[in-house]
Amino acid sequence: MNETRPSQLFDVDNSFLQSGINFDSPTTCTEEEMLKNFPTRDEAVYKLLNIARVAASAKIPILITGESGSGKETLSKAIHIAGGKNRGKMMVANCSNLPQHFFEMDLSQRQGDYSRSIECSTLMMDEITSLDNNMQIKLLKILRDQDLNKGSIKRGTLADSRIIACTVKNLQDEVSAQKFRQDLFFKLNGLSLEIPALRRRPLDIDYYSELFIKEFCNQFSKNVQLSPTAKQALRTYSWPGNVRELRSVIQRSVLLATHDYIGVEELHMIKANTRTEVALSDSLPQITLRELEQRMILQTLRRMNGNRTHTAKVLGISLRALRYKLNELVDCGFEVEGKNI
Repeated sequence: MNETRPSQLFDVDNSFLQSGINFDSPTTCTEEEMLKNFPTRDEAVYKLLNIARVAASAKIPILITGESGSGKETLSKAIHIAGGKNRGKMMVANCSNLPQHFFEMDLSQRQGDYSRSIECSTLMMDEITSLDNNMQIKLLKILRDQDLNKGSIKRGTLADSRIIACTVKNLQDEVSAQKFRQDLFFKLNGLSLEIPALRRRPLDIDYYSELFIKEFCNQFSKNVQLSPTAKQALRTYSWPGNVRELRSVIQRSVLLATHDYIGVEELHMIKANTRTEVALSDSLPQITLRELEQRMILQTLRRMNGNRTHTAKVLGISLRALRYKLNELVDCGFEVEGKNI
């Protein structure tokens, strides 16, 4: 990805609230502004965002698919924000517990002796496959009304809203199994966006880890970093909970951290991953244990700019033990750099 793109991007979970973007018209959303609301370093996701950015100003139905925790709601909010200054409000509805009269509801807020209409221009419908047949028919009618009565739709109503449907399931499979109406599927599928799982986005694993480390160091008043082996473990973990799980792992690890560096043991992931173990073992050179220890000490010392205190913490040994091992290296003819602190 082009390195000139902004590196200081907003936090994934809070981007909708923190963006502060001021659009002069629905067509002013740039790729940089879209990235502020859905930060990524993955080229496939970046291309997906460009498609979403182009479609943001048009009130066509959008279907977003992806695993749980991959960022469907965050992408929906990014699309809504990119819609411009006339975007109105956004409402998120969980389809698994909607009342049967939801689509006939009067969208108003009672304030004292009067009520006012809600400017709802984006309705995100999470887990769209949870709608029963009766609710699917009602939603289909709204989408048809949008096509037939564009000039006469009342502002602030569901019929005036752009529908963003989200699901972890394959909607085409649901149609084939006769669990979802085919005509509604065709209506919702005006634009289809599939968010790749986090395990398929190694650059985003590194990037989000850095973002979350900064966020929680600030929140918990700490100054910690991930060790190289911890970063490798994060890259090779399968992440069944995707970005949501990664954020929780980093939050927990920073909170419980007792050293400057978070190691593999301190990541507190749910279960050791065999993929991680294989990747780590494959990366080890075919040398003796003594040679491996010597190389690790010297490389860590170099990475810590010669600071022996930090090197000892990363290696998980005492400063006294490190000094002993460094003296052994000197006796063996190695050149040891660093500050004696």
